[in-house]
Amino acid sequence: MGRIVGIDLGTTTSEIAFIQNGKPRIIPISGSNTTPSIVGLDKNMEIIVGKPALNQYVIARDRTVCEVKRKMGTGDYVLMAGKKFSPVEISALILGKLKHEAEEYLQESITEAVITVPANFNDAQRQATKEAGEKAGLIVKHIINEPTAAALAYGVDNLKNEGKLLVYDIGGGTFDVTVLEMIENSLDVMASRGLDRLGGKDFDEKIIEYILSELKDKHGVDLSRDLMALARIREVAIEAKTDLSSAGSTSINLPFIAMKDGDAVNFSTDISREWYERQIADYVRQTMDCVDDALNAAKLGDADIDMVLAVGGSSRTPFIRAELEKRFGKKIVGGINPDEAVALGAAVQAGLLGGEITGNDSIAIFDVCNHSLGIRISRRTPNGRDDGVFSRLILRDTHLPFSYTGMFVTTEDYQTVVDVEIFQGESDRVDNNNQIGHMSVYGIPVNKAGAEKVEITFRYDMSGMLGVSAVIVSTGKETSTSINMLDYDAPKSRTEMIQYEVEQNDYSHDEDIGTTVKLYERYRETLPEKAKKSGDELLMKMKQAVDDNEKDKAVTLGDELTALIFEYIAG
Repeated sequence: MGRIVGIDLGTTTSEIAFIQNGKPRIIPISGSNTTPSIVGLDKNMEIIVGKPALNQYVIARDRTVCEVKRKMGTGDYVLMAGKKFSPVEISALILGKLKHEAEEYLQESITEAVITVPANFNDAQRQATKEAGEKAGLIVKHIINEPTAAALAYGVDNLKNEGKLLVYDIGGGTFDVTVLEMIENSLDVMASRGLDRLGGKDFDEKIIEYILSELKDKHGVDLSRDLMALARIREVAIEAKTDLSSAGSTSINLPFIAMKDGDAVNFSTDISREWYERQIADYVRQTMDCVDDALNAAKLGDADIDMVLAVGGSSRTPFIRAELEKRFGKKIVGGINPDEAVALGAAVQAGLLGGEITGNDSIAIFDVCNHSLGIRISRRTPNGRDDGVFSRLILRDTHLPFSYTGMFVTTEDYQTVVDVEIFQGESDRVDNNNQIGHMSVYGIPVNKAGAEKVEITFRYDMSGMLGVSAVIVSTGKETSTSINMLDYDAPKSRTEMIQYEVEQNDYSHDEDIGTTVKLYERYRETLPEKAKKSGDELLMKMKQAVDDNEKDKAVTLGDELTALIFEYIAG
């Protein structure tokens, strides 16, 4: 078995780390420890990842995509040069870039990785992350929660510390909080909570909204749909946010931002830290509500916390630090870079799996079930409708491994089959949760409704396997199945970007197909002969579909051709 690396696949930046002499180290890429999580197509239809994609973002937003992490596991798509790409495909390119750079740095082949995800990610989102890793040519050995990874990074250098640790992790697009107990070279997760759509990006938006409002009110120009102008505004907004982490105020200057009546519009304004903190106060309150939820789930209060670890780039915000100190006093621990903590922790987990961290330097992690698991049960309403109810068999925050058995009865007269539908989620209505499996129990003796009992057992182990078994009580007949919680198909939904495409009609059908053709022409010679043959056949079928005006078929074939290209270039 070769070296296993740790990867933080972030919303705005990503990092990769490895174990060197028993300690985690970040692998620098292009002179930086962080890589922008941005992918683009340059003028020659060549795929660019990281800094090169960031550099063209201002002038080529239609050919550049970012922040796809928020769409992972949803079935949503993003648009790049008029072509639809899945978040998994984009993430695979980012992971492929990290893999390639790590191989150059370490001068060895990298085939295995531990990848981090927000603690609040459901298993569809985790599966999408695993799939992206596989498309990038990686065997994903483990998916680990980001705050847990950060705790590992801290814990491996503080093995003698004991007590309750709260990890407050706020990055570019997500927020997580995890409560753990450190004791005897181990980390015992007690509870995790999080928000999939809250981070530094939302802080940026507050400044952007202010600039757009001022431009409209004072200069009479509306730049809310001007992509070039918006890119410049976003850039200065991020700079202003960064400045306000170390200064009481900052200036925003946007010369020649627009034209009005033949004259250039120049914009400048000053914003104070006090103003900025008022704008983001509600976001920070939402994070503190999550902290409350996590502490309540762990049956702890603020006074019970011995250490607070603040990680993620947005944790540098002075207002956040002040709020944490207000609640927990001088308990914020340092010694670890907030931007690098999660990747370093992933490397620690990789080192534990690969045997690079052993003996007295080793640290054990005991995790919990992130979302409740159970089955659908039927409940007849007064009007006779079958109202699907979620019956929880394993509750959220339950320590793993864990098993539970529940007793259920038939709901129909002369019922001979019971369908066990397995769900994950927190809603009492099963339709609001995610279905992750299905099992049919045959051989129920013919009897009246409620007369036959079925005993259903859930067993969830540390490796991420959920075992489900059902026993017909009257006969003893057993049926069972197992679900790898990282290996089922993510549910599909209508994509926000497809809806935007339909509403705005920014791209024609021919442009969509044209992007696919250009991509294939650009990368055809790099493909193996077998892939070329398949690609050529798809290209011919796609062109024929265009000639026959079968637009849906052409788009479907185009997606297949794109997937074929990505299968080889991402890895």
